[in-house]
Formats: sequence, C-alpha cells, structure tokens
Amino acid sequence: MTSLMHTASAHAHHNRGFTDIAYGFARYLALCFDVAHQRRQLRGMDARQLKDIGLTPMDVDREIRRGFFDIPADQFRRL
Repeated sequence: MTSLMHTASAHAHHNRGFTDIAYGFARYLALCFDVAHQRRQLRGMDARQLKDIGLTPMDVDREIRRGFFDIPADQFRRL
C-alpha cells in the first residue's frame, strides 16, 4: 500500500509541475501578444507623440523590428 501511495504522490507532483509549466507558458504567450499590440500602437504614433513619451522614430523602428518572442526585460515583471 505504501508503494501505491508513493506512486500516486509522485504522479500528482508530476502533474502539478506540468500544470505550472503550462500556466507559465500561457502567461508568457499572453505577454508576447500584449507587447506586439504595444509595438503596433507605437508604429502608429507621429514624431510629436513619440517625443511626448521620450522616444524617437529610430527608437520605435528598433523596437518594432524585434521578434514576437523578444520581450523587453522590464516587461517580465508583469509575469
């Protein structure tokens, strides 16, 4: 009986680990979509609007060229 309980406990622990990983990946993916949306918004701003938020057109060009999964380090605090 002890062996059966140990196996069940190990299985439950494994499932919890998978669930945590899946949840973490889902949160990361949601963040990627959110950052992509922010980049689209930046692309639509004119030079005056960019200046108001402290960015140049060159800053925006560099940002919107980043890949979908390339998330700025400061965004990770939202995870």
